[in-house]
Amino acid sequence: MIDKPQFKIMVVDDARLSLAIVKHLLDKEKTLALECFYFIDSKEAKAIFLALQPDLLITDIFMPDVDGFELISYVKNQTSTPILAISSEKFGVGSSVPILQMAKSRGADHTLAKSDLSNELLPLIARIFD
Repeated sequence: MIDKPQFKIMVVDDARLSLAIVKHLLDKEKTLALECFYFIDSKEAKAIFLALQPDLLITDIFMPDVDGFELISYVKNQTSTPILAISSEKFGVGSSVPILQMAKSRGADHTLAKSDLSNELLPLIARIFD
């Protein structure tokens, strides 16, 4: 029997509900061997990032201490780890699109509105690790 490849995912979000939703979705993924690490404290996540060496970072944007923009910049200055920025924030036009576009301009490889997580997270992760 051949072991499936294992991918480490770091998820950073200061909202417990969002972390729980992402955890629930990732727990349902059965085709990839995922090892997931969840952080509610973005400062702690930044401090441990290099030691953990995840294969994917999923980060919220608006968090206290270290926001997602800072975390994205830090990671991209240190590694080539793919980053998925998620947000539910509304800015200007009433959607998270402008915030996610800003995240992309700061180095996020992928973006996803939190309202789309349940339908789009797992297919996106499958594409990232394909």
